[in-house]
Amino acid sequence: IGTQVLALLRDYLCENYPLARIEADTDTENIAGQRILEQNGFVCEGTMRAFRFWGGSYHDSYLYSYITQLGRSNL
Repeated sequence: IGTQVLALLRDYLCENYPLARIEADTDTENIAGQRILEQNGFVCEGTMRAFRFWGGSYHDSYLYSYITQLGRSNL
């Protein structure tokens, strides 16, 4: 269901706002979240080290992006 929800949100944002890109991040250990992003056309751009403080320590996170049609037309 997460894949479908993200697809609806992505499509809504692309259709209603002049966005060139949409960004998302997920903990490096969140394999399910990474899979959902990738199934919706998001590409991992890199690792943000010590990005989020949670549970008493800092955690790395992957940065994902989706380049919209507007963004692709400006490349």
